[in-house]
Amino acid sequence: MAPGRRKHPLALDHSRALIDDLLLKLVTKEKLKLMARAQDMLDEAISLLTGAGQNELADRLTAQRAKFFFTSLAGVPLANKVKKAGTALSTDGTEANVAAVAALVVQIEDKADAPGTVLT
Repeated sequence: MAPGRRKHPLALDHSRALIDDLLLKLVTKEKLKLMARAQDMLDEAISLLTGAGQNELADRLTAQRAKFFFTSLAGVPLANKVKKAGTALSTDGTEANVAAVAALVVQIEDKADAPGTVLT
């Protein structure tokens, strides 16, 4: 390009559009990883609870797995908490650990069943 000559505005718009598209794809890919991660963490928690003999709690979590809450980013923090609580329960089956998991399951059920968050 000759010195002092400006690029055509459409060329800049096209470059911006390409950059925006690449950024959107990257962000979407990361969100998808997190969404799958929430369901993976929930699966781990279900497995831990089943292994600890807490089948009723595991069944309640299984019922929540397919809901929109766990296929969106909103489910990641609670999935992580219930996985950690399930890990604690699997190594120490005290009533306190059972109660901690049960409280998280109730919280998950409440949030997952909130209006507009469940696929119907």
